Amino acid sequence: MLKNKLIQSGLILRNIKQYIPNEILGKKAEKLERINELTVVLDNGLEFQVDEESQNRIQRAIKFLHLTDENEIKWKMADNTIQLVSVGDLKKALIKAFAKQSEIWLDLKDE
Repeated sequence: MLKNKLIQSGLILRNIKQYIPNEILGKKAEKLERINELTVVLDNGLEFQVDEESQNRIQRAIKFLHLTDENEIKWKMADNTIQLVSVGDLKKALIKAFAKQSEIWLDLKDE
């Protein structure tokens, strides 16, 4: 019922936390979809999901590892396997994710 009211009022339910007005659909929606499907592969073969929510989780894990003076944490990878990853792996994944996301948003030839 709430979803129907949102659609009728010109909003589309994107996920539980985020509502996107209809007028940004199109190129921006395509870019959001590409971002939601992003993964990065590190030189050691680890593949991380790096959509925006995953990037937030990676940032929290990096903070946690620094606060606890730990260097590794178990992490669910893009293929849903559990791997032991280092803080360095998480940082590299975040850096690659930011670069890929920036490429998508700044792709001016799409505008």
